[in-house]
Amino acid sequence: SQIPAIALVTLFHLMVGIPFGVSYFPVGWKSSSSSSPTSDYESSPSAEEGDSFLLNGPFPLPGKESLGIRMFLFSTIIGQIIMTYASNFENCIALQMVENVPFCQSLSYIVVKTQGYGKEALSTLFFLFGLASVIVGGVFYALGRMQLGRILYFFPAHVLVGCIGG
Repeated sequence: SQIPAIALVTLFHLMVGIPFGVSYFPVGWKSSSSSSPTSDYESSPSAEEGDSFLLNGPFPLPGKESLGIRMFLFSTIIGQIIMTYASNFENCIALQMVENVPFCQSLSYIVVKTQGYGKEALSTLFFLFGLASVIVGGVFYALGRMQLGRILYFFPAHVLVGCIGG
């Protein structure tokens, strides 16, 4: 009886996974290895504090977009399995939300600005993605365990959607 719902959700995940997966890493982090790594700092006349960083260099692995899509689908599958077997919701759907894409891109800019364009930066970025997920999950688990779910009503809805979705 759940087959049509499962087929619809699977199709939805695939349709949403392509634009989300392609957007995980900034556009300036080029997937072709032929471009030379350059870290340009550009002083903008309107910015009074510091320099603005322009990300323009090679992605350390081939297939940047396919890597992002695989990351999206893997995390969605893991979330769906956990929600299906460990949740009391009848028809739960685990899905990443678009609010986490700017967070992921901001982390990318920070890591590349600090470490450069190599594989070390990519491994640091993956660690930070995982650490952020564990921290958010731990905080929400602790709130539920201590029965402090009502504290969430003090935060604006769009802030909560961004935190939970990320």
